[in-house]
Amino acid sequence: MSSAPLHPTRRELIAAALGLPLLAARRPARAAQDAHGSAPADDAAPAGTSSAARPPNVLFVFSDSHRAVSTGCYGNDDVATPALDAFAAQGVRVPTCVSNTPVCRPFRASFFTGSHAHRSGMLSNASSHNFAVDDTGQWQPPAELPTLGTHFQRAGYRCGYIGKWHLGRIAVEPGPLRFGFDDLWYVARKPAHDYREWEYVTGTSGDFVSGRGNFRTDHEVDVALEFLRASKAESPERPVLLTMSWGPPHGPLIAPPGFERDSARLPPNVTSAKAKAIARKDLPNYYGLVEAMDASWAKLMAGLAALDMERDTIVVYTSDHGNQLGAQDRTGKEYAYSDSSRVPLMLRWPGQLPAGSTLDSLVGTPDLFPTLCGLAGLPQPEGADGMNLAAALRGEAGATVREEALLIGADTELLPFPGWRALRTERHLYARDEKGPRFLYEVQSDPYEMNNLVDRRAKAVAALDERLREAMRALGDRWRPA
Repeated sequence: MSSAPLHPTRRELIAAALGLPLLAARRPARAAQDAHGSAPADDAAPAGTSSAARPPNVLFVFSDSHRAVSTGCYGNDDVATPALDAFAAQGVRVPTCVSNTPVCRPFRASFFTGSHAHRSGMLSNASSHNFAVDDTGQWQPPAELPTLGTHFQRAGYRCGYIGKWHLGRIAVEPGPLRFGFDDLWYVARKPAHDYREWEYVTGTSGDFVSGRGNFRTDHEVDVALEFLRASKAESPERPVLLTMSWGPPHGPLIAPPGFERDSARLPPNVTSAKAKAIARKDLPNYYGLVEAMDASWAKLMAGLAALDMERDTIVVYTSDHGNQLGAQDRTGKEYAYSDSSRVPLMLRWPGQLPAGSTLDSLVGTPDLFPTLCGLAGLPQPEGADGMNLAAALRGEAGATVREEALLIGADTELLPFPGWRALRTERHLYARDEKGPRFLYEVQSDPYEMNNLVDRRAKAVAALDERLREAMRALGDRWRPA
């Protein structure tokens, strides 16, 4: 008697359509490790060396509102992300990456300066407390802080930016307001989240490109690949830093043709009737946007391979923040909960980063800039808050790791200014407002954060509160809890 045939999963169908190997799409989240706890890396070169004669290219892509839990390789088999899953299996996946101020503008300012929101001057999307933003909405970071594009530009890189900017004026000539991204300036005009019709500024207000198509990120991939091709042909001796800011899966939650979904499995932390109704409506479309974005990622990686630029390019994927989507019976972002603050982070550099490995360290937004410099062999950015985790990513013994991260919510709808502060460790997520503790979760045993221990673990609350205050003191955060 023969057994019934196995029906392909949604992930396998999309993987097949994209031409991706099914084994890669089904790869377990954590790769096998050897007796010393290191992931296999047969093609790894000695730490700190490069096959290229010049510094590596850096391709850094961040999406908008993509929470870690809504990715296949982070344990969700209800959303099909075979391209991202395969990419994670080729490099290093970071299980716990946090957006330290989980909202659009503060993430960008933090990433570009390697600093927390209270130092970058960008505390919220729209707040009178953004002390580094002028009356026109233009961000002017404090003079003592470095900026990513300028730092790489001074090191000889061709620097380009594609997508949503959200830091001020966009119709600007090469110069200070581009923060080093002078070689390609392809910045989305409003509405930045119209995914079927678009317009991009390329210089002054009279220089723009408009178009329409099936999905906006596909168009941005075309622009990226052309920039990489031209850079390789025209200036092969110069490395490239290309930063791409993708709009999805930020709303409007309308999946493009071919990626529509009728349903999605609700996570257990969506509990109220109102939240369930919202999630049943929004989550399928959100997943559809993630799956369409994954197809764009497959196209980008295939294009990079066709240009023969894989081995000399550090590729990074992450997101600016997550989205509650009904979790904890809330919607939106800018919460300390993991659905808002925990984002995917994956890095690949063949021969340099161990394939199929995971990083046993927290990573926060301020760490991204210093870590990219560490991987590329550039000087560390002076004045940044973040840690250089390049050695840990390479799997070097005794490398410095991050054990905790300070999270800042400055001006939220739920808690207006002065907002909240939180401390994230591998084991705990603790948050408080000015009046006192709000919640404590054991995130390893309670990943959906449904069992608030704040009133039952007095000693743990006191210890974490002191660690939080110490982190604030160390970083010069003058927020004053009771």
